[in-house]
Parts: sequence; C-alpha cells; structure tokens
Amino acid sequence: MWRYIWLMIKEEYRIQTAFSTRIGFLAFPLIQLLGVFLLSIFSPRILENLDPRDVIYWFHGFIFLYGMAMGASSFFAKEYIERRFGQVNLLLSTPLYQPISFRKTFFAFYIHEIFYYTFILILPMTIGLVAASFFVNFTFIYALTTMALITGTFLLAMSVSFLISSMYIRTRVGFWVLCGIVIPIITLMSLYFGLRHMIPFLHFVYTGDPAAAIIGIVFIPLFSGLALLLVENKVSSEHVNTSITKGKLNPQRYKMFGKYSLLVSKEMVDVRRSRLLSRVIFSYIVPLLVLLLIAWFIRSGIVIQEIEFDTLFYAALVGFFGTFVYSWLNNTDVLDIYDGLPVTVPDVIRSKLIVYLMISFFVSTGFVIVLALVLQEPIYIPFALVITYITSIYIGMVTAFLTGLRTNSYLFDPRIIMLFWALSSLPLSCIAYFSFTFESGLFMDRWVSAMLIAAVCFLMLMASGLFFVGIDRRWRWERFQF
Repeated sequence: MWRYIWLMIKEEYRIQTAFSTRIGFLAFPLIQLLGVFLLSIFSPRILENLDPRDVIYWFHGFIFLYGMAMGASSFFAKEYIERRFGQVNLLLSTPLYQPISFRKTFFAFYIHEIFYYTFILILPMTIGLVAASFFVNFTFIYALTTMALITGTFLLAMSVSFLISSMYIRTRVGFWVLCGIVIPIITLMSLYFGLRHMIPFLHFVYTGDPAAAIIGIVFIPLFSGLALLLVENKVSSEHVNTSITKGKLNPQRYKMFGKYSLLVSKEMVDVRRSRLLSRVIFSYIVPLLVLLLIAWFIRSGIVIQEIEFDTLFYAALVGFFGTFVYSWLNNTDVLDIYDGLPVTVPDVIRSKLIVYLMISFFVSTGFVIVLALVLQEPIYIPFALVITYITSIYIGMVTAFLTGLRTNSYLFDPRIIMLFWALSSLPLSCIAYFSFTFESGLFMDRWVSAMLIAAVCFLMLMASGLFFVGIDRRWRWERFQF
C-alpha cells in the first residue's frame, strides 16, 4: 500500500514538473515559506491593534475552507479515472485493468492528497513560522503548537469534505436528507455557541481544553473511514442521455460570435451533457458566499482605521473569482481529439472565454445585487455591476493568456503564478483603494474616486483587448496533445 502511495506521489510530481520545471515546482513551497516568515517577522507592527487569537481565528477559517475544497476527491473520481495525458493513464484508473479494488486505490489517492498538500502548504508554513520564532516575541514551542493545530484543522476539513462528497456520489437522496438535517443543526449551534466552538482545534486555542483537540484528532480518521466505506468498490459511470433531445450543435444560436459559433455551441453542449454547469456555478458561488459572510461580519462592526468596505470593493473581488469558472471549463474536454480537427489552440481558448463570460456574467449579476442589498447600498448596483463585468473580462483574459487550456497545472508554475499575481493584484488594489476613499471621503472627493475607478476599469478593458489579441501569438504553435 505504501509503495502504491509513493508511486502516486511520484506521478503527481512528474505531472506538475511536466507543465513547469523541477525548480519551478519546488519554488512554490519556497514562496510559501518566505511569505509566512516575512509576515511573522513584521507581525508585531501589523497586528499591534488586533487580538492575536482573532488573527488565528481567521487563519483557521481560511485553512478549513481550503481543506474543504481540496478534500472533495469523490466529486472528481470519474474525471480522475478517465483523465489521460497523451497515451498515459493516471494510477487511479488501475482497477480498470489490474486486480486491485477501487476502494483501496482511492484510499491510496486520498493519503497521497494529504501528503501532497502538506508538502506544498503546511510544511513550508511550519518552517517559516518556526524560523521566525527566533526573531520575534513568540517561542519555538508556540510556533510548533500553532501549526500543529492548523494542520489538524486542515486534515479535519479534508475528511469532512471527503465524507460529504462520498455521500453525494453514493446516494443523492441520502446526501440531500443529510444536508437537510445537519446544516440547520450546525447553523443553529454556530449561532448559539459561536463558530470558534464548532472547529475543535480552534476551540482549543480559545479555551485550552485538551478534550477539544482529542475530539478533533478522533474525528479525522472517523470521517475518513466513513467516507471510504461509502465509496463504491467498483468503477461505474452514471448513464447520461446524450440523445438529440439532450442537446445538439446549434451554431445559429451563437452566430453573433462569428467563426467561433460552432466551437461555442460545442462547448455549451459539453457543459450540458456533462452536467458541468452545476459544478461551475457551485465552485463560483461558494467563495462568493464566503465573501458575503465576510461582508456581513465586517459591516456588523469591524471598521479598520475608519475605512469601510463597500459594495464597490466586493464587486471587484466577485469578478476575480471568475478564474474558477474558466478553470472548470478546461476540465470538460479530452484535448487530444482536437489535433485531428481544423482548429487551433487559440480558437478553442477564445471559444472557452466566450462561454466563461456568459456564465460568469449570469452568476455575478445576481450575486452583486444580493450583496448590495445585504450591505444596504442598492444605489451602488449599476456602478458595481460595471466593475464586476470589466473585472471578469480582465481576469478571464489574463488567465487564458497565461495558462491556455491547462489552467489547473500552469497555475502551479511559480513564474506563471507570479505574473498572474502581478497582473491581477495591481488593478484590483487600485479599485480597492479608490473604493475606500469613495465610501469614506477621507483622502479625496467622492466624484474624484469614482472617476479614478472608471479610469482603472478603462485601462483594464484596453489591457483585456491586448491579452485577447496576444493569445494567438502565445499559443499559436501549441499542440492539444500532452
């Protein structure tokens, strides 16, 4: 079993380095290490007006959400099994042609996921925090304890997500019944006791009760074991009706897109037949719901240096989350088949961008309206929608230009992710800053702030056009086959 897990780890390493380089792959955890080290060094000045436990509270919350996202392995089991890279299958598909059970294989894959994310995220953060403990006013033991509790929260989130996704795959009815019972109970308990008492390791931070940490440690193997029991010990695909009534190519419906109408029609049929739209919307809405909760929490009383977070600030972030939509759209195709068709990589990228914009505009419109109503700022809705649409266009163009048709892989290349960070953070930071001044009027007149936001949006549109044109130059000679 451990040799099987080790082979999966080697497979993951080879896949990642195939899209970047060995140095590039190893540089990603190094960036995490240096980031945590520098933040810890400057933490006394940054956090001088904040309770350290509140900072740990938000950090545990972020890690829990990240673990939930990374632990949903069962949602993608079928995609992992069917995924091919050229003529190469993944090890997860071994039960199709070797005498090994799928449950055992999936257990190995789950352990491999834990090791992988521990290496690229948890271990670098631990080393950075421990190294910083020799230069700031917290001890070596405190750093190790903090990271041990954060690791526990991450593993607990992965096990919870693994259990939920396994229940969903095994029985949809049971999943919705479970949600109907568990979600109201958890919501009521979190409102009554407070969220910090719902995560055992975070409860230990506030109370020092060792029973909380022990409960968390017990829950991790318990939830993981239950999830594995729910995983079917066979590989089966759900029958999907792909008859002419389920969806067919209809380029005339998308003729406004010119030469891309056929490819856009094909993408929409793929989205419908693979039932990808629900996953795309889910992956888009979840971070936006988190954003909505943060907006409500901040508006409930947190004001940082007399600067309030308004609808315009969140509108830019809503557009930024559109990256998830484009990433999902790149998981619908087996790209090898395009090598035998009279299309180019830039053609397919642009067709996916068109579908991305249709989906992201649809989802973000409703969300921005709801967000503005929650923040009691309906008057900002038109301006916020403009910001969201332009940000969605810009982020989509940047993502497509930098990553092409392999977004999930290229975003692990430090060179690509640094470029993506620079190109996305600069305009978003400008919009965020001007939105602060727009709401508070501390540094400039409101109309001046509005004009500056409009200027940034105009520059983003111009840059989007350059990226759209540059797709052809960057990806013209790229092949579809891995």
